[in-house]
Amino acid sequence: DLSTEDESVNRIASMMCTMEHEACVSPACESKVMQTLAAAAAKGHTDADLCAKAVGKLSGFHGYTTSKEYLRDLVVFLVSSWGKKESDELTLVQFPCHLFGYQSNREFFNSSVDQIVPYLVFERDTAAIESVAGLLERPTPELLRETLPSS
Repeated sequence: DLSTEDESVNRIASMMCTMEHEACVSPACESKVMQTLAAAAAKGHTDADLCAKAVGKLSGFHGYTTSKEYLRDLVVFLVSSWGKKESDELTLVQFPCHLFGYQSNREFFNSSVDQIVPYLVFERDTAAIESVAGLLERPTPELLRETLPSS
């Protein structure tokens, strides 16, 4: 039914506008909104292009020239909260990096590996470290040597 479809589109548009507004006026809500947008896109609950558009608006509002720059400041929070709910069942390599202007997960992880791997080591998430190493086609020990400070 066309009216049901219109109502659904209107609800999604209203939700996106509200989330964008909250992220702009509340620093406490900003990272949660980004987390919600990423999860909604990854799970297919919301059109990924709409989420990417919202991310672009938010990055501009906060003074970033690109969404990639914006992600750089939020990546540790987003990685730390990604797939943490038992109902999520999302792996780190399923992170919707395209929302932030990346063409592939490989490009995303290459650009953020120096932030992501140390966090994963701190969390002792061996499976995620191995997933990242596999995605980047690098041996895990080599990846760890390159991203962790040596003593």
